[in-house]
Amino acid sequence: MASYKRILLTTDFSDYSKVAIPHAVTLTRQFEAELVVLHVLEPLLTPVDFAWGPMALSEDWEEQRADHSRKFLEEWVANELPSDLKCIPHLSHGTPIRQILSTVHEQNIDLVIMATHGQTGITHALFGSTTEKVVRRSPVPVLTVREPGDPPGD
Repeated sequence: MASYKRILLTTDFSDYSKVAIPHAVTLTRQFEAELVVLHVLEPLLTPVDFAWGPMALSEDWEEQRADHSRKFLEEWVANELPSDLKCIPHLSHGTPIRQILSTVHEQNIDLVIMATHGQTGITHALFGSTTEKVVRRSPVPVLTVREPGDPPGD
C-alpha cells in the first residue's frame, strides 16, 4: 500500500481550487501526513504606455506584493483548513507548472492534489491546463479533483 508522508495541495484561491480541500484533508488525516499548501505568485507583465514608455515595477513594490500574498495564503490556510492538520503554507514565485514541479522535488512531496477547472473547447486547445501538464510531468502521483457538474474534458 502506498504511504504518503508529505502531500501538496495547490491553490489559486479560486472556488475551483477549494473543491480539492476535502480530498486533501481526508488523505492527510488517513496517512498522518503533512500538508504543504502551495500558491504560486506569477510574474506581472508591466504595461507599456506609448506616451511615457515602459513602466518599471520597483523591487519594493514586488516585496510588498509578495508579503501581501504570503499573509493572504496564511489566512487562507487558517480559514479553509482544519486547525488540527499539520499545514505548511508555501509561497513560490514563477510559472505555476514549474513551481509546482519544483516544490515536489524541494519539499519531498509524495502526492499532489489539485483541482481542475474543466476547460473545454478552444481555451483548452490553445492553452491546455496547468493540471494536465503537471499530471504529465510529475514524478509522483497527482490526484485531480473536478467540481461536481463540470463537463468532462475533450
